[in-house]
Amino acid sequence: MPPPGLRTHDGTKGKAALGEVSLLLAAFFVGTDFVSVKYALQGLPPLVLVPLRYVVAGLVALVVGDGLGSPQASVGGDLLVCLSALSWGAYTVLSLPVLVRLDPLSVAGWTMLLGGLAALPLALTGFPGLSESLSSVEWDSVSIESWAAVVYSTVLASAFAIAAWQANVSRLGANRVLVYMYLVTLFGLVSSVLLLGDKLSAEKVAGALVILVGVYLARRARL
Repeated sequence: MPPPGLRTHDGTKGKAALGEVSLLLAAFFVGTDFVSVKYALQGLPPLVLVPLRYVVAGLVALVVGDGLGSPQASVGGDLLVCLSALSWGAYTVLSLPVLVRLDPLSVAGWTMLLGGLAALPLALTGFPGLSESLSSVEWDSVSIESWAAVVYSTVLASAFAIAAWQANVSRLGANRVLVYMYLVTLFGLVSSVLLLGDKLSAEKVAGALVILVGVYLARRARL
């Protein structure tokens, strides 16, 4: 039988490996969520999809415990992406005091549930120029592909990803976890090229290489 110290060391290494795998999966699911949302929006308006995925994902969590350069791109869309990244980083840091007192799964669940409920009134009314209302949805015409995309976005890209993210923030701290945010862009790029037929330019390849080098150096620095 190995000495107690060795068992503790192996257990720590096992938890670290499991945490890293969960963060990589979270980044992958969130990155490929850009593709799944496109499929989901073929059958559901944006303001119907948002509260649906987050309210349902929040209840899963609680029970368990194109970009710049695209012809369709707009300045408003690019700014929303930047605001989303800023909000996600701020959420990660500001949630640290809460994680001292509450279970990470509960924090993730309540975050998604309350966020979904906050968006629910807009789903009922719609928003001119942005999204139709819930009453406009022809449920019989929503395709299987759209529903599959909703399930993927809800269960994997929302419930699992946010729960895994929150658990690792609680265990490792914000600085170590935020490094994996950069992989979201990389996974989004690869999935859009493979599944949506987006063009792979030299600029995108260069950006992907910069991301990989940056994540590698950041991981080396904390080992």
